[in-house]
Amino acid sequence: MVQNPAMSIESDLSYTRQEILDYLPGGWVLADPYAAGAWDDASRCWQVTLRDIADVDWQLHVDGKAAAKAGRMEALKVAVDELYRTALGAPGLLG
Repeated sequence: MVQNPAMSIESDLSYTRQEILDYLPGGWVLADPYAAGAWDDASRCWQVTLRDIADVDWQLHVDGKAAAKAGRMEALKVAVDELYRTALGAPGLLG
């Protein structure tokens, strides 16, 4: 059986703790400082839980196909940017 090289690249997707922290907005941290995320076969993405400055947890998903196409660091940047924009539009503590 011949394996698709893109599938291998996708499932090998990972980031170091420092790489993640370098792309986070100010005040955001890893929800678990000892976790560096993991690949999820079901959703075909790499994911990790982040915590914003208001102590709200957010799930970051980096799509494997996007990483294979644009590069792993660019895919991380785009995913963080999209999550941050979503968080800015989310209702806050006061409504």
